[in-house]
Amino acid sequence: MSTHPFRLFIMAALAVAPVPAWAESSDDVSILMPETVISASRWEESMTDTTDRTTVITEEEIAALPANNAADIINHAVGVNVDALPSPVNMGFPAVNGASERETLVMVNGIPISDLSNHTGIAGQIPADAISRIEVLYGPSGSEWGSMLGGAINIITHDPNRPRANRVSAAAGNYGYKSGAASLQYGGETLSLSVTGAMLRGDGPGPDDHTAYKDDAVVASAGVKLGESTNLLVQGHSFQGHVGTGDYRRDLAGLWYKYQFMTNGVGASLTSALPVGEARVTLYRQNMTQQSIGYQVTEEVDNSRLEDNLTGYSAIWHATLGATTVTLGGDGQNADLHSTALENDSYKHDPYGAFLTLQHDLTDEWRVQAGTRYSDEDVFGTATTYNVGLLRRFGERSAARLSVSTGYNTPPLGYRYYTGGGYFQLNPDLAAEKVTMYETGVHAWASDTLVVDASLYHAIVKDAINFVLLDAENYLYTYRNFEEFTRQGAQLAVKWMVADSLTLDANAMWQTVKDETSGEVVKGQIRAAYNAGISYDDGRFMGALTALWRDWNADPSYEAKDKELYADAKIGYTHALGEGQSVRIVGSVYNLTDVQLWTDAWLPVNDPRTYQVKAEYLF
Repeated sequence: MSTHPFRLFIMAALAVAPVPAWAESSDDVSILMPETVISASRWEESMTDTTDRTTVITEEEIAALPANNAADIINHAVGVNVDALPSPVNMGFPAVNGASERETLVMVNGIPISDLSNHTGIAGQIPADAISRIEVLYGPSGSEWGSMLGGAINIITHDPNRPRANRVSAAAGNYGYKSGAASLQYGGETLSLSVTGAMLRGDGPGPDDHTAYKDDAVVASAGVKLGESTNLLVQGHSFQGHVGTGDYRRDLAGLWYKYQFMTNGVGASLTSALPVGEARVTLYRQNMTQQSIGYQVTEEVDNSRLEDNLTGYSAIWHATLGATTVTLGGDGQNADLHSTALENDSYKHDPYGAFLTLQHDLTDEWRVQAGTRYSDEDVFGTATTYNVGLLRRFGERSAARLSVSTGYNTPPLGYRYYTGGGYFQLNPDLAAEKVTMYETGVHAWASDTLVVDASLYHAIVKDAINFVLLDAENYLYTYRNFEEFTRQGAQLAVKWMVADSLTLDANAMWQTVKDETSGEVVKGQIRAAYNAGISYDDGRFMGALTALWRDWNADPSYEAKDKELYADAKIGYTHALGEGQSVRIVGSVYNLTDVQLWTDAWLPVNDPRTYQVKAEYLF
């Protein structure tokens, strides 16, 4: 649920880092086989080898969903909520474990894409055609990735070494929707390439809403084999987007905004075997710019610009020594933030840290894990965090876990140094949040076709940051630290392969966030969410139906509705042409219930029913 009434877009950046799919293509993994994941140890391992809870959305599952981008996909994962519900004109800010979006680390291939001003990562900029899989890490996990509190989302783009998967597509729909995409692969003995490009255009949901939009994205990667045990991965991206028209908008008494953004990045990672273990070095560079122009009727009343320049680096050593696995590394960033909305226009943030994780097999069934990280967060001081866990395996595919983990979350620079004015007042005294989280759960195969994942968690957050009302009469708000919040909840996910071509899945989360000082339940947090889906695909005919029901614990001062039901459908037919070629026609309907999104009295947001027809050529 958004705490900024006028925010539709926050700058995001696609960075470059090691891609686990390089080692194992998701095309070789059944949706009901153990997945390789990026855990808090920051190296590839099986889901049943880590005490850190992780969910993986595979490429097969992504193909079955009615989804245009990563935000659409993530919205179906257990314990993940996207602010607000994704659509072509909403870029989507994901949050894990019921935390806020600024407490969730969003990454692409292991590198953060959250901006410096708000700490939010835009998942909707990344087209579904470019994604190999998405991994969700729940809880702070000893903050092995740095500043994070609720969890992390890692969006993994296509591996250049994957089997040939060339495709081109074009789509059209109501409200002026049209899109096109192409994904091309090349594989050789020493060089492999993957390039995906996508464009999106639309006129907005109605003649008086004036939310015309356009998006363009290119994601490319190249794998170079430098020797028998040395590989180089180079990746790059370019995102450009625009939302808004020059016409009068009837909502908000004629106040409306036009948004423009651009994100460009490039980087490389080198992985090599050593006499003992393996090492990986990663470097990346990215630039993010965002501009918002506000109009009152036809007069320009606001013009703000934000720019992030980020250089990042990491070095990791990983080795298995008998029954013990060791991961040791360090990372850092050099970042410059320039924004007309900040008090002094320009700020630097140069965090760095070192981490160590140990995993030891006591027996074939029992594993213990312990890790620690030291972080220097520059203007926010230092932090030492840890995680300890115990894992009990049941066969090759099932495990129960128990863990205790600490973490921290630094305030976004915009929250501390925003110039204030209007409805929002700055607070330069915000301190970093600190969390201790207890989690227990199980990932179990009840049968060869039924998988159950369940979790219980309890988190204690010190110096919790929350959006509060200062003056109800004048609608004045600010962020401030609270002495202690507790967040506790339960999550359940079930996947059942009814037949070779038919799959049912469902997940749910329940949560309470409480201010321990006042004893009151915290408003503005997710209270419950339920997802359900059914999909069928026999290689020729396919269909899917998904539904989402959410209950926000809305702040009454927003005069907002707090319950929503959202459903999407997809149906398709594939005609084989021979020699690995085929043509596919897919029809999708979004928002079958024609629901109004979460909305407050200031900014009613409608998401009407939309239709799309897509034609694909696979070769």
